[in-house]
Amino acid sequence: LLRPKDVHTYVDFGLNNVFHRDIICQRELFENICNFIHPQLFDNILQQKDYIKLPLFNENFYIVENLINHYVAVPLEEKELRHSYIKSIVFQFLNIYLDHVFNLRSDDNKLYARLLQALHNPSVLQGGIDALVQALNFSHGHICRLIKQHTNHTLIELLTMARIEYATQLLKSLDVPINDIAYSVGYESASHFIQLFRQKMGVTPLQYRKQFSTQRPVM
Repeated sequence: LLRPKDVHTYVDFGLNNVFHRDIICQRELFENICNFIHPQLFDNILQQKDYIKLPLFNENFYIVENLINHYVAVPLEEKELRHSYIKSIVFQFLNIYLDHVFNLRSDDNKLYARLLQALHNPSVLQGGIDALVQALNFSHGHICRLIKQHTNHTLIELLTMARIEYATQLLKSLDVPINDIAYSVGYESASHFIQLFRQKMGVTPLQYRKQFSTQRPVM
């Protein structure tokens, strides 16, 4: 896991049994995902003195490789889907980091990691708490207790944060009415969505979209 401060080189010796692939993630996105998982995770990664080596066991390797293959197959214009795959890939590497470096894992911690990943699933964002409970196969109360162990946020706050983050991707990549964006992230009331969006982002969804008025596929 190479950070901005890490200096490195790679030499290809032409060995058949060596697999090499570069996965580059924007610092802002990486930091946002880290902060979503744990408030000290990003700083912990930056403060590690040595190079960070993550053991990519066969199971993890095939999961990551499968996600990458799906990602590269998605057309460039489907930005929101590509973004979802990027986040899933980053989550996989951070889960490995949590397991072997950050020392923050138990059965409950693994469930918490599953919870965070599920919260970035568009179908869960649209379906809300009921869809999340079904996806994890745990009770609402158990999920709330799990969140309380790991963060100062409530389940509703985490769900809202994930919905607003996904809404920003839709606003940047799709030229559809705000009502449709609101519905896509789980809000039947566009006015309620606009109010929450303004609280989190400091601007309305329409104002946010105007900041990213580059080419978007027209629906």
